[in-house]
Amino acid sequence: MTMLGLATLALAVALPQQAVQHPLPPRTTQASGVVAVVGATLYPVTSPPIERGVMLVEGGRILAVGADLAIPPGADVLDFTGMSVMPGLVESHSHMGLKQLYRPETGSDNNELSKPINSEVRAIDGLATQDPGFALALAAGITTMQITTGSRSFASGQGVVVKLRGHSVDEMWFAEGGLKFAMRIQSRNQWRIPVPGILVMLRERLQEAQRYQAATDAYARGERTNPPDWNPQLEALGRALSRELPVGVHAHGVVIGEVLLLHRTIRKGDLAKTGG
Repeated sequence: MTMLGLATLALAVALPQQAVQHPLPPRTTQASGVVAVVGATLYPVTSPPIERGVMLVEGGRILAVGADLAIPPGADVLDFTGMSVMPGLVESHSHMGLKQLYRPETGSDNNELSKPINSEVRAIDGLATQDPGFALALAAGITTMQITTGSRSFASGQGVVVKLRGHSVDEMWFAEGGLKFAMRIQSRNQWRIPVPGILVMLRERLQEAQRYQAATDAYARGERTNPPDWNPQLEALGRALSRELPVGVHAHGVVIGEVLLLHRTIRKGDLAKTGG
């Protein structure tokens, strides 16, 4: 079991009002040496709870959990008697920081609607780190999130994985997220494009991305004099085709046959699908 940062060790009781009033904790360096958490009820997730257990942590990793572990000499001992300790929860799909708590005017800020395919859009570029929802999520035990773009366009953009720490994008950033696709029936997409039209559009754009990637690779090998004109949309789709970016699929209000059609389109493109 790995630790998602020292803040994932314990979920202290916190009122939602307190969470809103206080920002996320700052990003800190992992404590040196061994940290021993004692006295708490441990929830390893993969095994039954351990009453008054011992957990040993070093360098950001959980070394061991048990009922009667020996505590190494010199360890920093934290007495969590009466508390519960579990690994931090991971939220794989959220719009937090784009659609902000208590700010209804941001309700569509996770969607770029200037065109149907927006794979070049990045959630990180619009992330509002001051969203009080982050502090509420942390108080509830969530320590890691993938923030994704919305589902109102057919390829809506690139997600970002963040840790709930710090006060800036740089402090919260943890990893790239996936590229999001969405299937919406005709009555629910503003372009009034039916499902077959959506699939044709996606196939054509994926084929363009393949040609763009081939031209880019040929230039890198010295087989072209000039690189292709930079196209961030095709570049993002190309990274999905090369499996650098995983793909998440949001199937919203469609029949199973339409979901299978989109799945076949993605499989034909050999994309690494991460969700459905």
